[in-house]
Amino acid sequence: MKFLFVSKPLKYAVLGPMYLSRILKDNGVDVRFHVIGQDIKEIIDWKPDFIGCSVMTGSQKEYLAY
Repeated sequence: MKFLFVSKPLKYAVLGPMYLSRILKDNGVDVRFHVIGQDIKEIIDWKPDFIGCSVMTGSQKEYLAY
């Protein structure tokens, strides 16, 4: 199984997805992180089964547009 976390470029680490990533990896899931603005071809080629976004109130429109 493949799980992709998407986040916008931040100056700090997003701890929630990092904690979840560790749990998923411990259970055999292939996990990657993608930053909005990077080449989306990487996502298309990798074909994740699930995509998760760490969204705070007010930033949802940016994620939906991506």
